[in-house]
Amino acid sequence: MQRLMKQQCLVVAKQKRHRYGSYFGEIRLAPKNLVNDEFLATAPNKKWLTDITEFQLAAGKDYLTPIIDCFDGLVAGRP
Repeated sequence: MQRLMKQQCLVVAKQKRHRYGSYFGEIRLAPKNLVNDEFLATAPNKKWLTDITEFQLAAGKDYLTPIIDCFDGLVAGRP
């Protein structure tokens, strides 16, 4: 089949693959930086941080979202 198609200069038309884009709304300004690189909290549940990581697996996409409480038992300003 390939040989015959090549002799006749026939080419299979492939559909263009569109890159995935999750955001189709209007672009806004970035939110204010509320932490300002101060990652110590004086009490539990005062400052939480998170990050989202996307993994490509054979079964599809998977996401990891750890949540970190900035309180580690140390009071800010004391060793």
